[in-house]
Amino acid sequence: MKEFSEDIKKLLTERFPGRNIYEMNLDELKEFKEEVVDLRHEYALLENAYKVCANAGYGSAANEHFYFFLPKLASDITGECRNLTKTMWNDLETFFHETLWERHDVQEKFGFELDETKHDWYREQPISVYSDTDSVYTTYGSLFDAMTEKSQAKFDTDEKKIKFILKFNKEFLDKQNTEWCENIFNPRHGNSIHEFELETISRAQINIKKKNYLKAYAYSKGKFFNPYKLSATGIELVKSSTPGFCRDKLPKILNKLMFELNSHNKEEFTMEFIDTMQQLRREFYMADTEYISQSVNIGNYKKFVKDDKNVLEFEKGCPTSVHAIARYNYLAHKNGHDDLIVRSGKIKYYNIQIGKNSGFFGYPSGQLPEWAPPMNKIVQWEKTVIGPINRFLEVMNIPKLLPSEAQQMSLFG
Repeated sequence: MKEFSEDIKKLLTERFPGRNIYEMNLDELKEFKEEVVDLRHEYALLENAYKVCANAGYGSAANEHFYFFLPKLASDITGECRNLTKTMWNDLETFFHETLWERHDVQEKFGFELDETKHDWYREQPISVYSDTDSVYTTYGSLFDAMTEKSQAKFDTDEKKIKFILKFNKEFLDKQNTEWCENIFNPRHGNSIHEFELETISRAQINIKKKNYLKAYAYSKGKFFNPYKLSATGIELVKSSTPGFCRDKLPKILNKLMFELNSHNKEEFTMEFIDTMQQLRREFYMADTEYISQSVNIGNYKKFVKDDKNVLEFEKGCPTSVHAIARYNYLAHKNGHDDLIVRSGKIKYYNIQIGKNSGFFGYPSGQLPEWAPPMNKIVQWEKTVIGPINRFLEVMNIPKLLPSEAQQMSLFG
C-alpha cells in the first residue's frame, strides 16, 4: 500500500480490515471507490472553506464594520502577495534563461540537453507569461524548442511533454520555488508558508486580462484530459442569448486560435484564418434567420412601452428585448394580427436597419412572420461573431477582423 496516501491506507484499514486491494472482489472495489470519492469531496470542501476564510481575512480588514478594521493590513497583505509573485516571476525568468543552461546535472537527471546555439534566441523568449494574486503561469514550449534535436525526438508527443513537465516540477522546481520563497522572507526574520507548486498544465491559453482567460487543460490537480478540456474564466463563450450558429461555430474558431497558431509562421496562419472566416461569413449570410438570431427574455413591457399601435414610443432606458418585441407588436397590429401580440416570455431578435440607424426586431421562437423586416446581416455578423472573436485577436497581436464586406478582410494581413 506504499503507493497510497496515509488517508487512503487508514480508509482501507478501517473499512476493509485485513483486506488487500488486489484481492478485493468487484463489489468491494466499487464500495472502496465510492469511499475514496467521498473523501476527495470532503477535502475539496475543506480546501474551499480554508480558501474562503483566507481570502475573507484581508477583505474584512478593509471593512469599517469589522472588529479588527485596519486598511493598512489589507493593503500590506495584497502588496506582499504582489511582491511575492513578481519576485517569483523574475526568478523563473533568470533560472530558465541562464541557470538551467549551466546546470548540466539537472539536464542529465531529467534526460534532456539544451542546444547552446539556441541560447541567445531562448533569452528573448518569455518564460513567465501571466500572473495573478497567487499564481505565476510559465511556458515550456520554447524550452522544448531550445533542446537539441536528439532531446526533441524524446519528447515528440504532447503526452511525453506533459509527463516531463510533471516530473520536472515535482522532483525539482517545486523545491526550487520553496527555496526562492524562503530567500524572500528569511532575511526579514519571517517564515515562509508559501508553497508554489504545479496545479495545472494547459496545452494552450489565451489571456485577455486579469481573471479573464481561456485554457485548454491537459492536466489539472491530478486529472489528465484527453482530448483537452476547454475552460473559460471570466469569459462567456456561449451565453443564453447566443445564436445557434455561434454556439456551433465559435468554439471551433477558438480551437483554431488556441492550437493552430504557430508563432514562427504567423503570416501563413493569418492567411488561412482569413479564408476560414470568409467561408464562415458566407455560411452566416446563407443561414436561416432563426439560426442566427439571438435569444432574450422580455421584461417590464408595460413599464417601458408608451405606445405600440399608432406609433412606437418608449420610456427612457427601454431594454433591447422590449424594443424588439414592441416593434413586432406594432407591425402585427398594422398587418391585422392583434391575436399575435406578445408582451412576455422568451423571444428571438435580430438587428434591422431603420433609415440611417440600427434597431431591433423580435418574434416568438419558431414564429417568424412573413411581414418581418429584413435582418441587417452586416451588423448581426459584427455583433454576434466578429465582436467576440476580436477580443481574442487583439491580445494575440493579430489584426482585428472587419465587419463589412468579405473582401476587406484581406487587410487583416
